[in-house]
Amino acid sequence: MTFKGTVLSWKAHGDVAWRQAGDLDLLVPPTKVDAADRLLSELGYQMTVRGRPLSAVQAFRYRARCPHYAYFNSQQQSMIELHWRLMSNPALLPLGFEELYGRREIVCLGNFALATFCEADSFLNLCVHGAHHAWACLSWIYDVAALQSNGTLDWPQIISTARRFGVERLVAQAGALCDRLLEIPTPSSIAALCEQDGRVKDLVKAALPFALGHAVYAGPGRSRLRRLRYGLRLADGTDYWKGLVMKEIFQSAHPRFSTVPGLLLPYYALLRPLLWVGRKFKKKLKQLRRRRSHR
Repeated sequence: MTFKGTVLSWKAHGDVAWRQAGDLDLLVPPTKVDAADRLLSELGYQMTVRGRPLSAVQAFRYRARCPHYAYFNSQQQSMIELHWRLMSNPALLPLGFEELYGRREIVCLGNFALATFCEADSFLNLCVHGAHHAWACLSWIYDVAALQSNGTLDWPQIISTARRFGVERLVAQAGALCDRLLEIPTPSSIAALCEQDGRVKDLVKAALPFALGHAVYAGPGRSRLRRLRYGLRLADGTDYWKGLVMKEIFQSAHPRFSTVPGLLLPYYALLRPLLWVGRKFKKKLKQLRRRRSHR
């Protein structure tokens, strides 16, 4: 199935050119990743993971921490992301392919009929994806508002699925951000979630610096710390927190983490924070030397 990008632009805004789409997102069952990889390679797409081809151990490690492979076709100048799950954190919205495909909708664009998520699943995925990335793009909130304003969403299904995976707080945050930034009235179902969870207001406040771009000017170190604090309040559960800490501190979602030889991996995970501090220290020293030289 394809999702986000062009099909989302059509479903949410009624125009394939209404939103930016830098690549094509495809979702396949985890058991079909290798077959899809071979097919894309035959079509001229090259995987952008460093050190390809990955060994069986590296591929297993990569797929456990990353949600997709990225491919680039130099002749067509096009990119494809091949997903086997929706989020990089496996504990966040683990909707299976079979369930999503069972509720699929068909979108006709030109001569193509494309299978994609139903509106309820699209909306839920947008809410969780945006919250997971701290709403770093304001257009993501606009996409949520557009789907929310269509008036065709199946709210009982959305709330039921959100509660099943413990992400109702993220849905409430998305609705509150639409109200706060775009003045889109909050549906009664989302308003009820906001009233039930007192942490939604604080979560909205924490997301505003990222959505408005203010966190970028705080510097990369402060921005990363602020994102970690934000992420820890986003959802509950030890599996989620473990995945968050591994990603933010050890950068486990980075391809380099998966391609490090197995024997060196524990040392890399332990040394990476120290190497990061060392780079920041060297940068500060260079800045001090430049100031002294100008004097």
